[in-house]
Amino acid sequence: MKKCFVAILFFTSIIFSQNNKFVEVAGKDFIEPSGKKILLRGINLGNWLNPEGYMFKFNNVNSFRLIDNTIKELIGADEARKFWKTFRDNYITKEDIQFIKSTGLNHIRVPFNFKLFLVEDHPEIWLDEGFKRLDDVIKWCREENLYVILDLHAAPGGQTGDNIDAVSYTHLTLPTSDLV
Repeated sequence: MKKCFVAILFFTSIIFSQNNKFVEVAGKDFIEPSGKKILLRGINLGNWLNPEGYMFKFNNVNSFRLIDNTIKELIGADEARKFWKTFRDNYITKEDIQFIKSTGLNHIRVPFNFKLFLVEDHPEIWLDEGFKRLDDVIKWCREENLYVILDLHAAPGGQTGDNIDAVSYTHLTLPTSDLV
């Protein structure tokens, strides 16, 4: 799975089926490994592996880093770790994936934060939690014959300086005139 994560760092979303073969694109069409066109009808599992402030209805705490820091200030680091484990254990479950399948959808998108896979200041240290969570949801989807789109939604180094970034305390914003 670690090799898969490294690939995701470069290709921030992939779609694969229950038999580990990739969906391909031909023009405007998605093509199943069998060669048949597929219309993707799915749902996002947002907030589970990359919490975002607006989903918690927070006004001034938007990124995972800020949410986590706030929870640590309120209940302490040890209780915050327990909170996040309980949150992730219960926010999305196998039963949720079964329900999604029962509605007629054929795929899920799983946005996730790099901090579940490696320690920010020590990228040589890998964490098991993110791999376990992805392994679980992929297994559940495989059992339900659902496609999975893996979305590295909060990448190392950050990308926006806002709600999906859990990285920097400050974000370099260039004037628009400097971007052209």
